[in-house]
Amino acid sequence: MPVSANLRAAQEVLRSRAAATSARNAASTSKKPISIRAATALYKSSSPAAVHRLIRKIESDDIPAQPGRPCVLIDDEDEALVAFVVRM
Repeated sequence: MPVSANLRAAQEVLRSRAAATSARNAASTSKKPISIRAATALYKSSSPAAVHRLIRKIESDDIPAQPGRPCVLIDDEDEALVAFVVRM
């Protein structure tokens, strides 16, 4: 399935959640936010799990770290490593 359908479904869920939260604060009658399954069916996206992963990615403030080893040692780490090898 196209990624854009998943993204549109995730955005719709987040938009409806925000509207429901603001409506809840403003008035006693509020609409229920759209569920992930309903948004998946509405936008014909691949799966609810894919939409949920996108929602978590959009909501998270963390910048994902690049996997793997760091590219370069800083000077202190380099000196400590050299001192350790020399003492061996």
